[in-house]
Amino acid sequence: MVEIGQYDFKGQPKYKTRKVIAEGEILSTMPTSVYRVDWVPSGTSCLYESTMLEGSYRTDIEYDALGRPVSIELPMDVKKVFHETWVF
Repeated sequence: MVEIGQYDFKGQPKYKTRKVIAEGEILSTMPTSVYRVDWVPSGTSCLYESTMLEGSYRTDIEYDALGRPVSIELPMDVKKVFHETWVF
C-alpha cells in the first residue's frame, strides 16, 4: 500500500510511504488460490492492517524548477540502482 504524504504546489509528491504485506500471509494461500487483500473497513480499522509488516518505507523526492526529480532519498535497506542516463 502506498500513501502519498504531501504534494508540492504543482501536484507532485514530496514523499511517499510504502507498507508491504507479510510474506507468510501471501504464502499461506498458495498454491491453491490467489491472495486477495480485504480492503473493506471492519469497525475502526481495515482488515488488511493485521496482514502488513510493521514499519514502513519512506521515499523523499525533491524537484527542480521544471518538475524533474533532482534528489530521491530511498529507504535505508533499498539497493540503489540508477540508469546511466539519469543524472542526480
